[in-house]
Amino acid sequence: MRKRLEIGTALFPSIKELILDEPTTGIDPSGRMDLLGMLNEMRREGVTIMMTPHLGSDAEAGPGRVS
Repeated sequence: MRKRLEIGTALFPSIKELILDEPTTGIDPSGRMDLLGMLNEMRREGVTIMMTPHLGSDAEAGPGRVS
């Protein structure tokens, strides 16, 4: 439920900062790519994103450089 809340919070258009704790944990690979793509788009729109990822590849890529 916490993951759903975090994802839902990201959908509010007036958000300026977003802090996520392991946002891709428990999400299938397709959902992971969708979520990271959404975070990348939010970053381009000026949202500050801080996250502690579960996967090392997410940490290396970051929301702006999804592999």
